[in-house]
Amino acid sequence: MALLALASLPACHSHRTVARGGHGRVAPARPASRPVELPSHPVVTGSGADSNDAEVVSRLIEGARSWLGTPYRYGGTDRDGVDCSGFVQRLFADIAAVSLPRNSRKQAEDCRPVAREGLQPGDLVFFNGSRVGGDIGHVGLYVGDQRMIHASTSRGVIVSDINADYYACRYCGGGRVAAITYGARGRKPKGAKAAPQPVQPELPAPVMIPAPEPSAPVAAAPASVTVVPHAISARVDSAFAILRMTEPDTICSDWMD
Repeated sequence: MALLALASLPACHSHRTVARGGHGRVAPARPASRPVELPSHPVVTGSGADSNDAEVVSRLIEGARSWLGTPYRYGGTDRDGVDCSGFVQRLFADIAAVSLPRNSRKQAEDCRPVAREGLQPGDLVFFNGSRVGGDIGHVGLYVGDQRMIHASTSRGVIVSDINADYYACRYCGGGRVAAITYGARGRKPKGAKAAPQPVQPELPAPVMIPAPEPSAPVAAAPASVTVVPHAISARVDSAFAILRMTEPDTICSDWMD
């Protein structure tokens, strides 16, 4: 009867459900030691400026893969032993030159929240610590296909399924590290359409008008010059001078003026 009663207990689907449940509810045990494989397909992220840079994420996953099997050591940050937040901090510093806080709760505060259905490889996933429904106490690197690489307290750095009951009950949310997005890196996502170039108006082709051929120069006609003998000119001037003196108001005088 006791076994039947335990079997009838409802499954745990979220940390909120467990936190508000009755005292008889039992949190799921740690996942079995059966290894979980990494996704074999290429890294796929979004196509916007806020999406993770696929090239950087590929390097992060390859770097995380090299840590697999490293033993767990509380406060550790090297290959001799590492804890969950130390692993994530060291990974981002070594691969992406990004400085993250030292503990998982601060790392969550440093990220932009991401809905579960919007998780991309390279995001961080956060979980309750030892107590279901408590504060954030665990972090892992999301690698796609509902899987993460993280430092487990019992098995060291491993790959785990975040849908496993143990992690599903403790899931607190996902976070995106802004420094590894396309926008922060100044890169354009692959497959993103380039911005349309402004269309330049088509100008009409220039029309060449030949210059007229120069015509033969035309010789200017010589101006006619009237030559008045000096003696005759002197006599005429004397005659007009006499008339002006004798009759100053005559038409002749006006003409001379």
